[in-house]
Amino acid sequence: YDLYFGDLNTALVSANWQIGPRTSATLFVDHRHSPILASWNAIQGQGVDRLEDLQDLYSDSEIKDLARDRTPRSTLVSLGGSQQLSDRVQLAIDISASRLSETPASGGVDAMPGTGWEFSYYPQLVVSGLFANGDVGTVGVRYFDGSLSDTWSLIVNERYPLTPRLRILPRLRVDWRTNRGRDEFLPNPDDTDEDPIGSAQAARSRNGSLTVRPYLGLEYRVWKVTLFGDAGMEWTSGSFDAGGEDEYIYAFSGGLRYDF
Repeated sequence: YDLYFGDLNTALVSANWQIGPRTSATLFVDHRHSPILASWNAIQGQGVDRLEDLQDLYSDSEIKDLARDRTPRSTLVSLGGSQQLSDRVQLAIDISASRLSETPASGGVDAMPGTGWEFSYYPQLVVSGLFANGDVGTVGVRYFDGSLSDTWSLIVNERYPLTPRLRILPRLRVDWRTNRGRDEFLPNPDDTDEDPIGSAQAARSRNGSLTVRPYLGLEYRVWKVTLFGDAGMEWTSGSFDAGGEDEYIYAFSGGLRYDF
C-alpha cells in the first residue's frame, strides 16, 4: 500500500492444497499496478527526462494525477493442479486469466485501451527417469486466447545429467499464431507495391505465422556455485519486413548462481 498516493500497489494470494497423496492444487492471484505506482510515471509523453522538469509545468497534485493516469493495473489469476499417474509420470495442468486495464487521456497523452481478459490453458506431462536416473522431461500443449491473437504452442523440455555435476538442458517450443481483432485495418496482402511492409503484416495476420525455438542449455555445479549457459535460435515464417521474408533471431546467455 502506497501511503503517498493512498492507493494499493500490490496484492498477492498464494494457496496450496494437498488433496490426496497423489493429487494437489494451487491458486495464485496477483493484482498490482504495472509498473509500480510512482511519481516518476508522470513523465511519460511529456517530453522531459527528469521529474523535476515537470514541476515547472504542473503542480504536485497534477503530477500525482498524471502518474495515476499513466499507470495501468494488471491482474493475473492462475489455477493449477497435478496428479501423479505413476511413480515416474505426473500430469500437471495450469489455467490462467490475465488482463491489463486501460489508461485515460490526460496531459496531452492519448488514452490506451485495455487488453480485456486473456486466457491460457497449459496441460503437460512430467516424466522422470525416462532416459537415465535423475533426468526429468516435460511435454505440454499450451493454448493462449488473447484479445488480438490466438497461439497454439508445443513445449518440450529435458533435463539430463551427463555427470553428477554436469547437466544438459535441451528444449524446443513451436508456436502457431493467428492474429485477430484488427484485420479490417490491414491492407490487402496483394498490394505489395503500395505498402510492402503493411502487406506482409496483413499476410501474417490472415494466414498465421509459425515460430520454432530450439535451445540448448548447460549447467555445471561446483560446491554451491552453478555455472550455466544457453544458446539457441528463433525462426518465424514470414515477417513484417517488405517481401514477407522469414525472420531469424539468435540468442546466447550465461552466468552463475550461488546457493546459500
